[in-house]
Amino acid sequence: MAVVQDLLQDLAQETEAFLGLLEQIGATRFSLVTPAAPWTVTDTVAHLAFFDDQQRFAILDPVGFGRSVAAAMELDRSLVDVARDTYVDEAPDEVVEWFETSRADLLKTFHECDPGTRISWFGPSMGVASAVTARLMETWAHGVDLSDTIDVAPVASARLRHIALLAHRAMPFAYGAHGLELPSEPLRFELTGPDGELWSFGDDDATSIVLGSALELCLVATQRRHIADTSLVATTEEAARYLSLAQAFAGAPGKGRQPRGDR
Repeated sequence: MAVVQDLLQDLAQETEAFLGLLEQIGATRFSLVTPAAPWTVTDTVAHLAFFDDQQRFAILDPVGFGRSVAAAMELDRSLVDVARDTYVDEAPDEVVEWFETSRADLLKTFHECDPGTRISWFGPSMGVASAVTARLMETWAHGVDLSDTIDVAPVASARLRHIALLAHRAMPFAYGAHGLELPSEPLRFELTGPDGELWSFGDDDATSIVLGSALELCLVATQRRHIADTSLVATTEEAARYLSLAQAFAGAPGKGRQPRGDR
């Protein structure tokens, strides 16, 4: 229970950081296209709000959510495109209000949820702690889209620890998403957090190790940076392969980002 409550506090703080980025951008620039083209700032905010609503739906009405997912799978359009239809005519302040309300409602629902509950999702089902972590990861990753849009540094805090751990635990899913078998060789992350603290995840005896900045690892695992634009070090070919496959999010493998070079 304490783990979930701590995660919820971190999710609330990540939400505030995201809203702070929206204030920096300003409502008059919500039509700016983010690096996740063709998504605009408005698209990004609405995407989070829509899937917050979906997450709450999955908790409160698992059967209804399951039917909804089945129906969505029969559509010729992606669920992301369907989501756009719900806000296409809304003004920026209305979309922000939607997100604020959806996020507040979701936080409340998470607080009231039995920590032992399994929550269905568009990928594998999750425990409550994993579901909260996933929302935190999504919020941070889309916050990077916003910070990149206005050319400011991504938010880097101790909350990245949750995302780095998720990236490590998501190894089986990432390999499976690419049609590959999970290697028997264990992998360890040895990362430096924003405050200089060493974060280590994985088998202490592993020889396949990813070394470097926790921020850069999280940027790669959320596909917000190309590996070539980081100083991450992989000690084996398998560790390097995982960096090329890593995704801390559910769904099909994304296209990732092209190298930024000296930009």
